[in-house]
Amino acid sequence: MEKRLVLFIGPPGSGKTTHSTQLFFFLKAKQKPVSFINLDCGKNYRVNFEDVNIIDLIKWEEIVYEMHLGPNAAILFSFEYLKKNLFWIEKNLFDLNFLNREFYLILDLPGQIELFSHYSNLKYLSSRFDRLGFKVKFLLLNDYFTYKDPSVSINILLTIIGIHLNLAASIYFILTKSEIISDSTRSNLINKEIIKIRENSNLKPFEWAKKIIGDLTTSREFFDLVKPTIFDFEQNKSLEKIFRFIKEN
Repeated sequence: MEKRLVLFIGPPGSGKTTHSTQLFFFLKAKQKPVSFINLDCGKNYRVNFEDVNIIDLIKWEEIVYEMHLGPNAAILFSFEYLKKNLFWIEKNLFDLNFLNREFYLILDLPGQIELFSHYSNLKYLSSRFDRLGFKVKFLLLNDYFTYKDPSVSINILLTIIGIHLNLAASIYFILTKSEIISDSTRSNLINKEIIKIRENSNLKPFEWAKKIIGDLTTSREFFDLVKPTIFDFEQNKSLEKIFRFIKEN
């Protein structure tokens, strides 16, 4: 029986918690067996549909005060701690009785981009789920309005490449907040954004990056890797498209 793990990744404010919750209830409406896990210890609260919450293992406040770490370092430490205590999350999984049946698992993660692009803990976590029989899928969310700035959009694209290399996994790049994008902007973005970025690399502040960006954006493989999909998570057809991606082998 197929088992799917869906991890929502992306910077703070990109909609990870909002849209992971929407996907959870979408799968519930389809009568799919689905569970929700919160791995962001910075959210020191619970919601009634969560099956597992990392604050039962370690709390952000405890890390800050006992380890004398700053807010961001505390989040990173929580994943180091989780890596050493994966038996905890596996025990909770077995309590959910996921074996020998179709099962979907949604993970909501913190927004520290280093977790996805630099550190190996998330890759290690996903590999453990893979050994438990889960097909692992990453949904990378990013706010559309940060993508409009040429210097930021170049950085986003290169960061996505870094995330692909670090996680070595199937990643779906989604631009969020599409409900406030005009139809004309929406239709032009997918086809023209990469060209605009290549043109903007000619601007003086980006001369140093001109060759790198120019070479990358002429590569079909690069374009396919970072081409964004704009979703309106309020619409079932967008959620259906994500569902198809999740089910792909």
